[in-house]
Amino acid sequence: MQTKKENKKQTAKDFLTSAAALTGALGASVGGALATEAFIHVDQNNYPNIHTPEGADLTNKIVAAHRKATGLSNPVQTPAEAMPRNVGKRFEYGGYLPRQAVKLFNKYSDQTLNIPENEGTVITGPRSTAFVMAHELGHRAQDYHPIGGPSQVTAALPAFAGNLAALGLSATAKTNRGAVAKGLLASYIGSAPRIISELTATRLGNEYIKASGVEPNKTVSALQPIGYLLQPAAEAAANIALGRLVSPLIRKLKNRKNKAQQETTVSPEVQSVV
Repeated sequence: MQTKKENKKQTAKDFLTSAAALTGALGASVGGALATEAFIHVDQNNYPNIHTPEGADLTNKIVAAHRKATGLSNPVQTPAEAMPRNVGKRFEYGGYLPRQAVKLFNKYSDQTLNIPENEGTVITGPRSTAFVMAHELGHRAQDYHPIGGPSQVTAALPAFAGNLAALGLSATAKTNRGAVAKGLLASYIGSAPRIISELTATRLGNEYIKASGVEPNKTVSALQPIGYLLQPAAEAAANIALGRLVSPLIRKLKNRKNKAQQETTVSPEVQSVV
């Protein structure tokens, strides 16, 4: 059990760690946002928009390469503006809605998507490029994988669990170093399905682009996943900061409990009377 002096010293360390973690969370968030902006800029300048003649031609070749590699039929394409409830506003640059997500949407929403049974859809936005199209087709390829398919739909669940674990572990860790290590590990483990899915989609997309006779742009391919790689760090740092702020209270309650147990414990001495 810590003394009052030791507890105050540890509380001060926890506060400093919390402040540092918040700074780290902000830095990771800003870094991810800048990387995303840089990716968009480079992508728009190096790959044609799919709505231009050049972009449409390259996209058709990419789709053909995707079909050849996967054995799947032509993907269902849905313009962002055709998505219900303004969902399309989120897909200015495009996206992919997996098969299971389509089923859930049609089952629980009062609006349905006009998509054939057991099909996902590539969402085409006004600023979609050939690279984005290839990347989303990489998600489509994973959608038909027995593990990759479900993990794309449920990726938010382990990420949420990882955030809760990071908060709990950082709050109960004995040292600040342990809080940081455990918090980061929990966050990245929880985010692993999402990160793996994005990296795989980019890798497959680059294969389709290369099969179309175009050399993939290395800068675009490098910038695209950085935001996804930094997001767990930002989330972990924020949870670590909160956890270390709560840590002194947990310590205080634990010390109180230990003290109460010591006071109520009776150690009788056995005396012999001769």
